[in-house]
Amino acid sequence: MSSTPGLSANARTVSFYSAIGGDSRPLGVRRTTAGSKATGAGKADQAARLRDATEAVLSIHRERLSEAVRPNAPDPTLPDFREILRAAEQKELRDLSIFQRSLRKQARVRAHRAACLHASGLIVAARELKTEYQQLLDQKWSSLVDNAPGQVVEVLEAAFQAHHVPAAPLDVDGSDVAIAVLVPGIEAIPDRHSTTTASGNLSLKKMTKTMRNELYLEFVLGWAILAAREAFAIAPGLTRASLLVGRHMPGSSDTEFIATMTLARTGLAQSSRGASASAMVAGASSGLVMKTRGAAKDIQALDLDSTPRFDPTRTYRAFAQLTG
Repeated sequence: MSSTPGLSANARTVSFYSAIGGDSRPLGVRRTTAGSKATGAGKADQAARLRDATEAVLSIHRERLSEAVRPNAPDPTLPDFREILRAAEQKELRDLSIFQRSLRKQARVRAHRAACLHASGLIVAARELKTEYQQLLDQKWSSLVDNAPGQVVEVLEAAFQAHHVPAAPLDVDGSDVAIAVLVPGIEAIPDRHSTTTASGNLSLKKMTKTMRNELYLEFVLGWAILAAREAFAIAPGLTRASLLVGRHMPGSSDTEFIATMTLARTGLAQSSRGASASAMVAGASSGLVMKTRGAAKDIQALDLDSTPRFDPTRTYRAFAQLTG
């Protein structure tokens, strides 16, 4: 079959996620600090940045996503008939002088006939190629809807990478997908917050350890929810996402595991859009495992051996790729 401009006969990469998300999401939130000498407009500007950073932490999981839909093969791009005709006329007239008017007239008739035949052939070939490509799309879509592990993993990897979600699919078991999620440490969280004194003056105060840890908890859960929602949006056959959250260890390239949970599609769908990440997890999660220490609720590392849902080899490989 002859190739047609705009639609490659070798096209084999299928995208189901072009309408989902799309905005670049930086891994973490810029840490904003404020010196004790900040006054006036400078202090107000720093306070605004702190509020924006805090809001970014608290709203990660609220990203608007669109559900994947069955893809349709695009109409091929065909060359302009005038270009085809011009090429045919040049071929027919190249050996005729401008004085051979009768022969040139006959040549133009032949050229038009040849151009029409060529254009008709291109149209037929394009229709056949579009049909072939639609069949490929339908096969891949069916595999995705039926939770074929290879197809689900392929599209999730592409979607996470395209939309800057720090996550990677580990495996698919029926309608349950296991996902690794990588988050920064608490250094990604602002260490100050804006407040107002009793006299009504703007103040930039250092967060208490408890306050910062609570904000970090929302940050961690927010990324886990977003990864699950992205998976549900791109793979319509999935009903549950089992998530393992890891974070960078301070001063090291290693990762420590800090949370596991299973989020249900129905639970997330029924959650209020304005709910906090922790409230959403409370309503949509089963088997949440996190360890904290002390009154400040410092998040502690988990032992991967206590999380049998996650294969150690695949898990360490996935986090190595995410940190790389």
